[in-house]
Amino acid sequence: MIRTFLVASAGLFAAAIAHAGQPATANPEPDPSDSKMTAPAQPPDHADDEAAAAAFSESQIDAYARATIEMEALFAEPDLDEATRQQRAAGIVTASGIDTSTFSAISTAVRNDPALAQRVQQAITDQRSATRG
Repeated sequence: MIRTFLVASAGLFAAAIAHAGQPATANPEPDPSDSKMTAPAQPPDHADDEAAAAAFSESQIDAYARATIEMEALFAEPDLDEATRQQRAAGIVTASGIDTSTFSAISTAVRNDPALAQRVQQAITDQRSATRG
């Protein structure tokens, strides 16, 4: 259940960060003749899961965890408009000590890498415990 929340949260946060500071645009209809659309789906390759998890340093994971904790509160604020929410989300990420690209990369990797998801969840748990002191 916690992993599901983490994955869902990471997706929301990554989307907010990816679009922070960019004007909203309409999504064009997909082109069925696009070769990317017609290529057969490949099964996920889990052989490199440990390598992917190791690709992020402990300091990056800790910064991601800090940002995630702060963004939980941000996304719980019902009265914020989307532009303000996105701007604040980008500020939270930057203040946590990582750039938005790294935050987005971790958010994406967490969805497919159970080892990385476990590292992130442990960092979040550790930071919450430390603040409760």
